[in-house]
Formats: sequence, structure tokens, C-alpha cells
Amino acid sequence: MEKVFRDAKTRFNQLSAAYQALTRAIYYAAVVSLDPEDVLSNLGQSKDEALARYRFATEQALSRVDFLLTSDITVLQALSIFLAVVRYEGESRLCWSLTGLAIHLARGMGLHRDGSQLALRPFEKELRRRLWWSLLQLDIRSAEELGTDLIVGKSTFDTQMPSNLNDKDISPDLVDSPTPREGRTDMTLLLVRCEICKLSRQVIEAVSTVATVEEQKTMLLEVYKRVDEKFFKWIDKTDPLYDMAAMLARSLRAKIYFVIYHPALFPATDAQSQLFDEARQCVYRAAVNILEYDHRLHVDPKVRQYRWLFQTFTNWHAIAYFLIESCRRPWTPLVERGWQAVRAYQQRDPRYLETRAYHSVVLPVKKLWLRANKHRDREIVRLREDMEEANHLEHAERMAAIVLPFGDQFGGDDEMMDLFRAKWNALIMGGNSNTPFQGVQPPYLSSSVPSSSPTWSHESSKHQTDTIPEFYRTAIPLSDTPAWQASENPMDLSMFGVGSGYTGLNDNEMQVQGVGTDSKHDSPSMHHTILPSWLSLSPTANTSVEELEFADVGMFGDEFNWQDWAKNIKGLGLS
Repeated sequence: MEKVFRDAKTRFNQLSAAYQALTRAIYYAAVVSLDPEDVLSNLGQSKDEALARYRFATEQALSRVDFLLTSDITVLQALSIFLAVVRYEGESRLCWSLTGLAIHLARGMGLHRDGSQLALRPFEKELRRRLWWSLLQLDIRSAEELGTDLIVGKSTFDTQMPSNLNDKDISPDLVDSPTPREGRTDMTLLLVRCEICKLSRQVIEAVSTVATVEEQKTMLLEVYKRVDEKFFKWIDKTDPLYDMAAMLARSLRAKIYFVIYHPALFPATDAQSQLFDEARQCVYRAAVNILEYDHRLHVDPKVRQYRWLFQTFTNWHAIAYFLIESCRRPWTPLVERGWQAVRAYQQRDPRYLETRAYHSVVLPVKKLWLRANKHRDREIVRLREDMEEANHLEHAERMAAIVLPFGDQFGGDDEMMDLFRAKWNALIMGGNSNTPFQGVQPPYLSSSVPSSSPTWSHESSKHQTDTIPEFYRTAIPLSDTPAWQASENPMDLSMFGVGSGYTGLNDNEMQVQGVGTDSKHDSPSMHHTILPSWLSLSPTANTSVEELEFADVGMFGDEFNWQDWAKNIKGLGLS
């Protein structure tokens, strides 16, 4: 491609039509990946103008090569790049439709069969593998967004994953296949995404074939070990790629865990009902986990260069489940932790807020949020009037730590919960919930890999954790003293309402809602609520809060069907 780009600079019109389409697609992808200020400084125009210009050029180039009927692998490369980035502009349905076309074109070219069976040169084999697995990633993303089945079944292809090579290791004139490298290469990020894609497909198929929870846990564990041994242990911990990979791995674990345990929320037999309570607690904690890591991926400056990859992901399943389940719980520190994560949920690019996908789901989520907000107000008043009950809830939650699969603990005495317990105590006792709490950055949310092993309480988990790569573990403080009190050199924790950054409700919001900064303010107002920015900047922004609250009346009566929520938001972004 270096030669192609050199030629494109001086004699673009002399390139073949296929390479013109490919270079246009790459230019378009480059614009998508840049922040608006970078586009302005480099191209001298706004990002919206640049996107319109380069998208139009790409579409025209694809049209000229008749991409609907192509058998040219270069054209298919251009189409796959276009589909991977056009989603940024909210074109989920377009991606879904054209992904099916691209996969059919790829099958017509035989990409679903590994090149080793076709006596192809090493360069062509690797090119075909990379392209095919890129299409598989598009397939699973489109299926998740639109709530459809996968186009490509497990038994319909045998194309291997790409080899772990640097681009310079392979060229068109190479006769013998090079030996794959160990450690980080130019392919590391793609290969990690391939492993994630493979795991996601296995989980989807396992759920459809009613595999047991233990079988799915084992499958997930095997993938983690493989990825760690192949890639993560070789990456320099000061590399931004390592930070992103760490957060992605932990976020993915929570999401897969969410999917694995979700069916157990609807037990069909007495035997399955025994798993219900455990599943309910664990899925709730996983939902909080998902929201926290999603926020981190959008605001951490260390992963700024990769941020565009996550801007179209909105975890509607986790948000919806958290809000619904919170309305049925007493307002404990864990619930407040999740609430702050929802409030701090990163505001999406304004372009995304204008898409049909956002329009279709934001109003129901607003209703869920308002319902949960009312419940929070009532619970704060109730617990302020009954401090014995508040102390009982806090103690019970501290003692009932939930051990997630693979040995990591969520809840109990982990460091992040210590911070939120302090915040919750201040809120319930009539203090200011905007008060910053300072402490060390919890390893749970740290961008670096924790150096200590996790602590857990269930003996049944010990046999699993011996084989867990350190990369995936969550460190738990061993001291009974909260880390934010014990630290000699505290630093602000600026996420999720703790520290100097976003801290949930400000003083004005607290007073508007009646949850005042003084113990005298203990009569929450149910009629004046300030929505989070990511909900207020929406197509229904002109709808008053009072109208939304009225529409919300009776939303979760005793007859509420819990299974409906999954049906209603199916395919809206569990990614």
C-alpha cells in the first residue's frame, strides 16, 4: 500500500478504479478517526464538511467499480473499510444491509475457505484471512445492533485467523510462509479483536443451544488465557495500547458475564430457580461494571487515539437492566455507585444523538431513568428517617460480597466500594453528596495492571483463579481501613461522583430534587428533575420532564414482565 499511496499523491487518476476506491475509503476512515480540532488543523475545514466530502468521494468510487457485482478483492477491502467507519454517522441499517452483501461477495470469492487449502501464496493467504475476519466482526456488530441472527454460521467457514506478523514480514513475492512472531506486532490489535469476535460468536451460539453456565465460563476462561499468553504479556505497560486492551478485556468480561447469566433471570424449572438469586446479584454488578468501563474508555486521555472505535457503542442492555432492577432494591451504596455511573455516562457525539437508533430507544430509557430517580428520592428520605435500617443495609451489603467468575470480587470490601460507602453515608446523613472523597486510584479502575492478586471469599472459586492471568484480575485491598483514608499521598478520583471531576448531583440539583446539603432538606420533589446531559440532548428534548413523568406512571407495577425489557431493547447495542 505504500507504493499505492505514493502514486496517489502524484498521479491519482492513473490508479486502477479498484485502488482509487480503496484509497478513498482509507481517507474517509482517517477523517472519522480524527477529533474535530485535528481535522480543522490538518484539513482546514470542519469535521462535518470533511466527512461529507470524503464519504461522497468513497461512495462515488465504489459505484464506479460496480461494487454490487464485484469479484475484485481490492474492491471488497474498500467496501469493508467503508462499512467499518460509516457507522460513526449513525448508519446502522445501511451497515447491516451492506454487510450481508459483502459477506456474499466474499463467499463468491472463496474467502470462507482458508488459503492453505487453495495453494495460494503466503501474501494472498494472509490478505484473505484479514479481510474475512474483518467481515465476521461486521457481521456480529450488525446482528447485535439490529437484533438479527448471524449471517455466517460456525460450520460454514474454515478460514483461520491472520498470523501474528508485522507488515514488513510479508510481501507479494514471498514464496514460503514466514514464521509467526511472539509478542506485539502490527497485527496485535486486530488479532485481539478477532479473539473477541470468536468468543462473542461462541457465546451467542452457546446461548442458542442452551449450554450450561459452567460451560460458558470455561469457554470464556480459555479465551482469556490464550489472549494473555499470545499478546498481553508482551505489551509494554506504558504503551497506550496496553491501557486500552486492559479496559477492553475487563469490560468484555463483564458483558459476556451479563449475557451468560441473563437467561438465569427467567428460571423455567425449580432447579434453575436456585440460580436465580445469584444471577440477579451478579448481573446487576456486571451492569455497573460495564457502565464504568464504558465511561472510562470515552474519557481516558491515554486511549484518545482509539476513542472513535467506541463512540457508537451504547450499552442499552446494561443501562436498562440497572435502572429496572434499581427500582426494586433499597438504595444501598452499590446502587448509588451504579447511579453515578449512569449519570456520568459519556455524552455521545451530537451526530449520534441525531440517529434513528438513538431516537428509537432514548424515550423509554428516559422513562426508566425518571422512575429510578423517583425511587432514589423516596429511599433517601426513608433511610434518613430510619438510620438503623440504613446501617443494616450497609452492613449486609458489605458482608454479602459477590464473587464473579474467574476469582475477582465485586462488592464487599473492595476499594471502589469503600469510596462509595463514604459518599453514600454522607448523602444519607444529610451531608453534601458533592463532597469530594480523595484516595488512591482503585486498581479496579486503574489503567495499569494490578500487582497484587485478588482476595475472594468463596472456596469454590479458588481452583479457578490459579490459572487466571494477572492481567484480568481485580485487586482488592487487604486492609480493613479504607484506602482513601489510609493513603499518604492521596490523588483525586475523578470518575463516577468521587473526587474532583464529575460528582453526581451538584448543590443546585440536590436542592431542586429536595435531597439537600442540609439534613433539613428531606422532602424530595418529584416534579423537578434534571436529566443527565446524554438523555437531555435528544430528539425528545422538547418534551417536558413533567410529561415524561406522567407517561411513566405505573410503568413497573406488580404485573411487570421482566422478560419484556430484553425483547424491547434487543439489538440496541450490547457491544
